[in-house]
Amino acid sequence: MAFLGSSEIVDLALKILSKYPLCDYCLGRHFASIGYGISNKERGRTLKTMLFMEAHRLARDNLEEGVRRLRMLSTCGYNPASKFLEKMGYNKPESKPCYICGDALNPKRFIEISSKIAEQLKEYEFRDFLVGAKVPVEVREREDAIYSEYMITTGEDIKEDITREIGLLIQKELGRDIEYKTPEIVILVDIFSEVFEIQVNPLFIYGRYRKLRKDIPQTPWLCRECWGRGCIKCNYSGR
Repeated sequence: MAFLGSSEIVDLALKILSKYPLCDYCLGRHFASIGYGISNKERGRTLKTMLFMEAHRLARDNLEEGVRRLRMLSTCGYNPASKFLEKMGYNKPESKPCYICGDALNPKRFIEISSKIAEQLKEYEFRDFLVGAKVPVEVREREDAIYSEYMITTGEDIKEDITREIGLLIQKELGRDIEYKTPEIVILVDIFSEVFEIQVNPLFIYGRYRKLRKDIPQTPWLCRECWGRGCIKCNYSGR
């Protein structure tokens, strides 16, 4: 699976969608390591478009398989397939939520939660940040099951998809850097519940001093009679 050709990728996408309705993000994530500089959403949309073009050709030749594929794509929320079915005189099937994420991964939700986070972050002074994600166990299990069923080796974790999308939106709005090693602020996001938590990491300041006089103590200088409690000898200063 490490060196899939373009036709093999499309064939694999067809097999997956024939059994599981997936959104653009979740379909594209199966092939995350193939192609540079494009998002998983773009990968998924491109694959559906390629499948649509082939389904269009088959349906135009009055082949039942073409109509089946158009229905499949329509069920996955691919609007061009729905419109073409209606044009052919068929009733479009009802679209189903994504099998993996339940349609939680969508541009509108990413933008809304990123805007809320950015607004709260304006209350802080910071140079860099990092986004983390909380994902329900059942979502991870559904994704892992498909990866295992089709022996997917080109995919990535759903957390990567979420943190990258939100991180880039925040970076664009606030102009702050994303820092993976020692971020000043960490935002933990649950896109499924649409909640988030901001964690401010403590700032440690390193410094050193030079002792220029012998009579300046390095440790607290306490009275030897009372050891800091205060007495007549130290005039109740404790020193």
